[in-house]
Amino acid sequence: MEPLNIVIIAPSGPLDPEKSMKGIELFVSDLARWIPEARIQLFQAGCPELDMPPWPNIAGYPVHDPTAGKIPGYLHCHDRFQAELFQTLIQDSSIHLIWAVRGGYGTSRWLPLVEWSDIEKRKKDSSLPLFAGFSDCTFIHSILAAKLSMPTIHAPMVQTYLETGDKSRRDFIDLVIQGIPPKLSSQTPLEPGTAEGIAIGGNLTCLCHAIGTEAEPVWHDTILFIEDLNEPLYKLDRMFTHLKNRGVFQAIRGLACGRFILSAECRREGNDMGTAGEQIERRPAEEELRELIMERIAGYGFPCAINFPFGHGAGPNCPILMGTTYRFQAGSKEAVIKPQQ
Repeated sequence: MEPLNIVIIAPSGPLDPEKSMKGIELFVSDLARWIPEARIQLFQAGCPELDMPPWPNIAGYPVHDPTAGKIPGYLHCHDRFQAELFQTLIQDSSIHLIWAVRGGYGTSRWLPLVEWSDIEKRKKDSSLPLFAGFSDCTFIHSILAAKLSMPTIHAPMVQTYLETGDKSRRDFIDLVIQGIPPKLSSQTPLEPGTAEGIAIGGNLTCLCHAIGTEAEPVWHDTILFIEDLNEPLYKLDRMFTHLKNRGVFQAIRGLACGRFILSAECRREGNDMGTAGEQIERRPAEEELRELIMERIAGYGFPCAINFPFGHGAGPNCPILMGTTYRFQAGSKEAVIKPQQ
């Protein structure tokens, strides 16, 4: 059995070498513990900061070019290099998985520079690698699905692997190595019902920014998975309203909400000031979020639940095989989403 080649990339913000290597070490340790017979080879591409060999087909790849201008501190490298590197890797059938080291910001800058027609031609002749990541990588999930109908894995990244629970890490390894996606459960259903559709989605903010671009998902007949981090309720309201006004809720078959870590302002306790300056009692932000979602999706008739185990922050980040079919069943006390393979 040939070893599976896994290539680490940094498609968005600058990486933390120490944290990245700790994530990789834990992944290797988990693999030896749970699937000891599995054979893998780990490489980095465009990440010379990591103590691992470069992918041979791009050895010596230039990450920095003085003639291209200064790189902002919030980006890993220049847009043109990101696009060229990704295009090279995603067409390489000898790679099993391209795994993002972290999110942040940057993918929406360079994705328009990729020659998608070349990748589409390559896809007709051979199988292409899987891609794994979340957060800013939502743009990559969406564009690979919209343009190429390619499955991708919404999952922990190298640096977030450290804060992901045992079960999610095991689920990720089972999916990457054995191709087995897990089911997801929630104890907080909002709307009952049963639906089946193609999994799409990711970070809510990124999805809203993808609307009107070539990375906008194909919404029809899908189960939409969403999560977000450090957003106040009024901004979440704005984004749910944007999806509603776009016609997304008319098109999808189900809405699966993962972890929404609200901003510190939302989470503070005590009283707040009303519009006329009077004191009003502030309700728990999580309660307000549930009511907000229910109000925005009222009348559409699809199943919906929140608190599925995926998204930012310490805790479970269950992998989702985007671009494949899931069945969503929401009752009065529990909601379950199962892959249909």
